[in-house]
Amino acid sequence: MKNYYFKEKFFKITDHYPILDDDGREVYYVDQDFKLIGYKARISDKNKNPIIEIDKEVFSLLQKFNVNFSDGKFMRLESKISFLVRKVQIDLSGESLYLEGKFPDLNFQIFKGEKIIGEIEKALFAMADSYKLSVYDENYTEALLAITLCLNNIKDTARANANSAG
Repeated sequence: MKNYYFKEKFFKITDHYPILDDDGREVYYVDQDFKLIGYKARISDKNKNPIIEIDKEVFSLLQKFNVNFSDGKFMRLESKISFLVRKVQIDLSGESLYLEGKFPDLNFQIFKGEKIIGEIEKALFAMADSYKLSVYDENYTEALLAITLCLNNIKDTARANANSAG
């Protein structure tokens, strides 16, 4: 098992930050550009070579993301409607993955069939969004990195919608 740590900036127009391993080494880099509508992010390896590109569909009732990997794989994430449980359906180049998180959206497990391949935990008392990603199946490391960013955007969008409604 490997762990990765994400910590966004507190004040941001754009966000550029490293993803750290258990030893505090920078192993990946996240670049999120400011967009008035939608969402776009890139993840690069430790040599700053782009390995993942994430785009959010703009005109969709539920949130949908398209993820392109440098090795040619493609992943699609779709948020689903549910009560007190966050559900996200994931297609990774024909493989079906499933994410489930319990209210209030702090911990998530990612499944392939009945097998847990990763887990995402949000830090409770952090000024900015901070996550720990535990990878149980290293064949899915890049997919799990992308899922973490998409999940964070889903949560940010839900929080922004709740704040604008109230």
